[in-house]
Amino acid sequence: MTSANDKSADVPLSRISEYLRGLSILGREDAIVISELMALLPDVTLRQFREDCDVWGISWTSGTIDSSVLSRAVRRELHKRKHHDVIVGLEPAVIPDPKSFLTHFDGDASSSRQAAPIEAAYAYAVARPRHFLSSHGDVGSRRVAYRHQVEDALHLVEEMLGNGIVVHEVGLGKTITAILVILELVRRDPSTTCLILVPSNLLEQWEKELARWTELKITKEDKGYAPVLLKHDPYVLLTIDTAKEERRARVLQSRQWGLVLVDEGHWLRNDDIARYRFVYSLRARFRLLLTATPVHNSGYDIFHQVNLVRPGHLGRKAVFADHFMRDERQINHAEDLQARLVAVVSQRQRHETDLKLPTRKIVPIEIADRSDQERDLYNNVLSLLRGIYRWHLGGANFLRRASGKEEAVSQLVLISMLVLRELASHPRAALKTLAGPLRKTVERLAGTTGATADLKNLDHKLGQIAAEYENADWGAGKHQKTDHLIEQLPALASRYGRIIVYVEFRETQKAIVARLAQISKETLLAHGLRRRPETIVYHGELTRTEKTRNELRLANSKKAWFISTDAGGQGLNLQCARVVVNFDFPWNPMRVEQRIGRVDRIGQDDPSVSIHNYITRGTIEEYVYRALREKLHVCEDVLGRVIPKIFQLESMHPRFATQDDVLGIGQIILSSENEEDLRRRFRQFSTELDPEEAAASKMWKPRKRRLDE
Repeated sequence: MTSANDKSADVPLSRISEYLRGLSILGREDAIVISELMALLPDVTLRQFREDCDVWGISWTSGTIDSSVLSRAVRRELHKRKHHDVIVGLEPAVIPDPKSFLTHFDGDASSSRQAAPIEAAYAYAVARPRHFLSSHGDVGSRRVAYRHQVEDALHLVEEMLGNGIVVHEVGLGKTITAILVILELVRRDPSTTCLILVPSNLLEQWEKELARWTELKITKEDKGYAPVLLKHDPYVLLTIDTAKEERRARVLQSRQWGLVLVDEGHWLRNDDIARYRFVYSLRARFRLLLTATPVHNSGYDIFHQVNLVRPGHLGRKAVFADHFMRDERQINHAEDLQARLVAVVSQRQRHETDLKLPTRKIVPIEIADRSDQERDLYNNVLSLLRGIYRWHLGGANFLRRASGKEEAVSQLVLISMLVLRELASHPRAALKTLAGPLRKTVERLAGTTGATADLKNLDHKLGQIAAEYENADWGAGKHQKTDHLIEQLPALASRYGRIIVYVEFRETQKAIVARLAQISKETLLAHGLRRRPETIVYHGELTRTEKTRNELRLANSKKAWFISTDAGGQGLNLQCARVVVNFDFPWNPMRVEQRIGRVDRIGQDDPSVSIHNYITRGTIEEYVYRALREKLHVCEDVLGRVIPKIFQLESMHPRFATQDDVLGIGQIILSSENEEDLRRRFRQFSTELDPEEAAASKMWKPRKRRLDE
């Protein structure tokens, strides 16, 4: 029988925890410099460390200490703390086969030194089992994961058996959690192979993180990359679009993978796309999807993703639809669905971590007035669209819904909604669509109906609009939304330094960049700017090298305007900035959250971030905003989340539109006779959307809005 040394009780467990943290960073060195160790232990004084070393019988005089000696001492202390009285029973020893046993050692002098922190981690697990992950000892030098990352990695491996969807709020470090899962699976079974599939704009970020956190030899997509390596290399990192190309796909599909990991898993929310079919066809023991926004448009989004990581968990699609779906989007039995998802979805929200993340300050900016030129163009284009709509009312496309059903939708409604959204953004964006996609759509319809006169009429109208507006001056005083932004950006740069501006359309981006170049030195000086802030553009047409260069330009500049399309709305680490301007709102609410997550994430030093949202009254932008709020209710039903404050502006209409009503917005605008008729129809539209108001009039009942009403 043994008992704990009385002196050892004087060493608090909190200090032992600090020593373990320091060893995990410096433990790979033969000798640890005391000053470096103490710099990592803010809660331990040098005197306390000397006293603890005396208790453990460790002496040091030269300013360094043997790392293996300190690791063994900490491990012994934890062992004694947990087992004060242990009866040791003798059992016959099992002698392993010498050859197989010795293969686990590489024979160099560093083996015991590398093992010491891992052994200490096992001992620490006795005292803190929730925070134990054996692979944490394998991470790169000077790297320590956050508590929530370790806990979630352990949960994914132990309780979800390596098959799950990691749904963490944007900016909480899902990538590091996934890397810990990879290391843990490899430590438990060294033969485990791994295929990592990521969007192209995240490839470089993954390369860097894997190099920082692991010593795994990763086969990645670069200039020296040879597809033949896919047949044998254990750890492969590819863009998902490269991997699904036929030649590579055949090789990847022929292998039995240990783990298939897909970042931005919401890209696989539709089972009718090539990416989904490719990932579904891969053979793997473990499957992991990473996403902050799993539900974008419909409850079917989560069904398709769950079916990838654990097929059959939610039953067949027809069974899921019958039990959980009220229509194409709305959820039935939300609590039941949330309970089913617990076994396969690992959720983590900001308030559930130890991180001190910034607060969000929402600044709504409503553009109430438009210039005469804007208004004239809008009325002319709207008149043109209404005329085309009446000519070709019967023309329709068939859209495939999330449920798999097809529904006829007027082709003119779809293209007209795009034009109207572009008009709300910047006139130049809409003018390009009018002369291109819109004319092609009408030309195709005219060829079907034989109404060639309509095409001639359209060309005449387009010619008039082009002659009047294509070369028009859209500078100062001509476009109120852009005017307001240009007025605000110098002040924002002076106060906050780096400003991120998101737009939907390239033509809008070009127009803003041109206006920024016209800001006078006097205006800049009036805002305290002695030098012009750097203007940096980011969009999908840039090469990977150009994108990386522009990210670095932003990080290295003190004051800059970063004007980006949604190509920069996910995957980028832009926490060097603290202001996001949503100049345009995308149709998908989750893309807004992704945008904000570029600055509101781990590494943001400021206590708050500011979100400026532009909405132009009297345009389709206002109704898009309303539709975004409704889509977030679907996410709330599926995941039990609340609507982010960004979609809770008091001045916005509180009612929501269903998916059929969202498509009907364009139809209402196009079929209205005039502005008064439009307002009347939207008043009626809003009444139908509000169950309480409709119930009071004893007229409301759930129904779908037909596109031909």
